[in-house]
Amino acid sequence: MSRHLIAWAALLSVWAVVAVDAGDARSTVRALDVNRNPGAPLAWSWFRFTAEVDGTLYFTGYDRANGEEIWKSDGTPEGTALVMDLLPGFRHAGDGFGPQASELVEFEGRLYFIADESSTTSAYLYGSDGTVDGTHKVAPVAASHGNQVTWYLTTTSKGMFFRNRSEGEGFELWGSDGTSAGTRLVKDIIEGPLSSGPEIIGEVDGEVYFQASDTEARGLWRTDGTEVGTVPVAPVRVFVSPTTITAGTATTAALGGVLYFSGSGSSGGYELWRSDGTPFGTYLTRDIREGAGSSGPRDFARVGNKLLFSADDGTHGRELWSVEGATGHPTLIADIRPGAGTSDIQWLDGDSLGALLFAADDGVHGRELWITDGTKEGTRLVADLRPGPESSRPQSGAVFRGATFFHADDGVHGREVWRTNGTAGGTRLAIELVPGPESGDVRQIAATERALIISSRMDSPHVALWGSDGTQSGTRRLHESGTTHSDPWLFAAFGGKTVFAADDGIHGEEPWITDGTPEGTRLFVDVNLDGHSDPKLYTAVGDRLFFRATDAAHGEELWVSDGSVAGTRVLDLEPGPASGSPSGFTGAEELLFFTDGDRRRLWRSDGTPEGTHPAIPDCAANCPERPEQIVALDEIVLFGADVADAHPSRTALWVSDGSPAGTTLVSDVEPSRRERPVRLGDRVLFSGEDTRGFEPWISDGTADGTRLLLDLNPGPDGSGPQYFTVVGTNAYFKAYDAAHGYELWRTDGTEGGTTLVLDATPGAASTRMYDLVGGTGLLYFTVLTDDVGFVWRSDGSAEGTFPLIELHPPQHGTALATAGDTVYFGNYTEHLGVEPWRSDGTIEGTGPAADIAPGPASSSPYWMGTVDDRAFFQACSPTGGCEPYVASELPGPARQQGDALDVRRLGEDVDGDDALERPRALAERPHVPRQRRGVARDQHDPSRAQPR
Repeated sequence: MSRHLIAWAALLSVWAVVAVDAGDARSTVRALDVNRNPGAPLAWSWFRFTAEVDGTLYFTGYDRANGEEIWKSDGTPEGTALVMDLLPGFRHAGDGFGPQASELVEFEGRLYFIADESSTTSAYLYGSDGTVDGTHKVAPVAASHGNQVTWYLTTTSKGMFFRNRSEGEGFELWGSDGTSAGTRLVKDIIEGPLSSGPEIIGEVDGEVYFQASDTEARGLWRTDGTEVGTVPVAPVRVFVSPTTITAGTATTAALGGVLYFSGSGSSGGYELWRSDGTPFGTYLTRDIREGAGSSGPRDFARVGNKLLFSADDGTHGRELWSVEGATGHPTLIADIRPGAGTSDIQWLDGDSLGALLFAADDGVHGRELWITDGTKEGTRLVADLRPGPESSRPQSGAVFRGATFFHADDGVHGREVWRTNGTAGGTRLAIELVPGPESGDVRQIAATERALIISSRMDSPHVALWGSDGTQSGTRRLHESGTTHSDPWLFAAFGGKTVFAADDGIHGEEPWITDGTPEGTRLFVDVNLDGHSDPKLYTAVGDRLFFRATDAAHGEELWVSDGSVAGTRVLDLEPGPASGSPSGFTGAEELLFFTDGDRRRLWRSDGTPEGTHPAIPDCAANCPERPEQIVALDEIVLFGADVADAHPSRTALWVSDGSPAGTTLVSDVEPSRRERPVRLGDRVLFSGEDTRGFEPWISDGTADGTRLLLDLNPGPDGSGPQYFTVVGTNAYFKAYDAAHGYELWRTDGTEGGTTLVLDATPGAASTRMYDLVGGTGLLYFTVLTDDVGFVWRSDGSAEGTFPLIELHPPQHGTALATAGDTVYFGNYTEHLGVEPWRSDGTIEGTGPAADIAPGPASSSPYWMGTVDDRAFFQACSPTGGCEPYVASELPGPARQQGDALDVRRLGEDVDGDDALERPRALAERPHVPRQRRGVARDQHDPSRAQPR
């Protein structure tokens, strides 16, 4: 950390102790409770990682308040709970700044796992007895630094093994007995900072096998847990996955004291190898696919004295093979799908019936339930659950009380829970989470000694958790929140108010509108009467609102509204139920500009069917293709696009007024497809590339008015400007030069007015800054060092650029939002949890804005956005669920912090007689459970505050 940041960290850490109790707090935070229906489940994830300890299933899952953390369940509601919120608030794997708890294992009656506490700081090996007090850090391990690190944490009779690195060393093999003192480097195979990159395979007769590199080659190694006992076996490459010991995805297995694995020797292809731990006893068993090609052995599983696996010999497709312990010679068991097609085997359980159950497709019955004892005659179809060529797709088998439970869709009941004893007569529907034709949408099944644990997405996008004794009557939900969530997002301005997407539990996810008051929060329009319209891309153009939404009659299409039901209609780009899927919405004067579903052409719309068409309807050559990063400049738009039929292919800067004649090439400079341009006065500032690399460019939409603003980093590499943000008459951005690294710059649109603001990390090292947002005269952004995060402010001068508050825990992606002179963000304290904080740009004026979830519980504010002088965000309370909140400035003098925690529940009645609502009879419809929400949010949505 630089001297600048160390000094500020010391000051802010002292201030943070007292800031919660007093300070300037002129804002009020109000809740808009859209969904008030009781009794729905919390949001849960799939079982990303699981381990059973003494009859309790541990797994990673999330709820709205805590993000993704470690949970436990014994199959009862009272035994289902969060173990510990390792990173307080809504932070989780996949956010880029949350804990990555992974590879849960049981060792000597306790749970162990590795959790990456943030993407750029520390990670630890944890041990837990399932309680908060009994969950502790065992030893530090290497952090992921923003990448998904696999530690290959594995339990063996010799202890736990994983890969790790310490300061000055690369990734090497480490071991642990579950204590800090007993966690150590086993062997530094390549001394110094280079990594041997161990990938742990498993244990055979007390020897732990792994793959690693030495200075000569990558190959198979073994260890007894000591440095001297860690030795190379043979220079054969092993195909290893992080789940290599899990049946169903395994590429290695043990049989009769011998390790079998998918390996590659001098022939180059991956084939079946075996090893007894000696160089002489490590060899290719058979070249199943002769020549340089690979048969790719995988899906290893054992039954009796046979090892079963799938492989592709180039003739029969990927089919079922076996190895007998006595011979070690692989043979094809059955060509389930005759010919070159693959039967696509997936195991459902282990050897619980003297045979193995699996899913396969024979090309006649679809993907159905099969069984094998390792012989040709013992391999057969158990039941065609969905008769005919369609597939029931059995998945996620778990053995419980002598039967195998799995989920499948028979075409009648939806995807529900089935059980089998391996015979057709003993295979039946066991549990319907949603009786009748509606699907329970079961996703995973796990078994402990005491219960089945089932996850389903019947309340999509949320995942419900169930416990069962294997019967319909013995199945019940394990966790109830007592409230539902409207899941609001995408706040945008329209007609002096704010529109957003939300689900009130009656109409599905639809557009809503608010003026920030109880009486002014209501359903905007119910687009899809049969479910969710999934509205997005709200863009106001004049007195009309354009957005993208879905209904059964038109698919995903362009919609326009003047604010009334009668004035809301679809502009069907692809007539009928096919989807036009427009994107990249940008308003310019009276026209909306956007791209079509495959993003090949630029479109325009004036809100009428006849005025909605491509800017160039018939393009022969030299037309813009794949337009991106559209930005408005009065009645025209500038954008980057490929030049159709150009040889060689090139991307250039274009301009359009919505007509064929007015859509022309401006400059051969290539605009960045990643960095969004901004309007600065009467010109557009963008990141463009020519022979000097990506640098800041400026354009007024003409060839003569398009030029390089300043070559910040002379040479071909460019400065890579990012995060253009306008504050007043200036734009701020992050850029690189060789002398300073990535730092904060500002420009007024002239060469002389383009300057470095501050070299916050002196010298060539870079300051890692994110989330630039503009306030009234001030820029706010976050800065992340190796171990500290901050919210900063800048007035454009070096002395006016400094940190306001240290973030706990360190994070970026805080989703800053400004309202007038105030910036809002999420922060954590021990006695408030993660709550919304505010700052007026001074250290003394920075403090908590509200305690939405009282006490140490977290409301986890996120997805913040700004409309006019109000900041909107989503947060979770124990009584209201996860709902939209609005923060706005209060007039008058500063007040004490205790008075400022003014969290008032609004929206007591959102079913008023407003003309924009559908007839009241629609409010009596039963709620349609959401069956989809996996659609990626459009990366070109101009109204989003942060990608979801």
